Amino acid sequence: MDIIITLLFIGGGFAEIPARLQPYEFCSDKVESIITYKENPNYYENSYDVWVHATYNDRNIFASYCKTPDGKYFVSYYHPEWEENKSLDILD
Repeated sequence: MDIIITLLFIGGGFAEIPARLQPYEFCSDKVESIITYKENPNYYENSYDVWVHATYNDRNIFASYCKTPDGKYFVSYYHPEWEENKSLDILD
């Protein structure tokens, strides 16, 4: 299933990355595969700062979501039988 991953950056801006979910794969798993985690050099105990930042192209991320390429639907999980039938009757 083709999707668009949107990453929202701290300080403004966003990136939209085309991706493809495999059957039974979660959007969050795909996001984890494209971001990296970097330790925050400003962190120290009791600093109220975060220990690590999720980053993409050296920009800190604060949120992400996935949607269909046409932008009409949010996507969290790819269930191929659901996509084919658009019904939960497949579970019977």
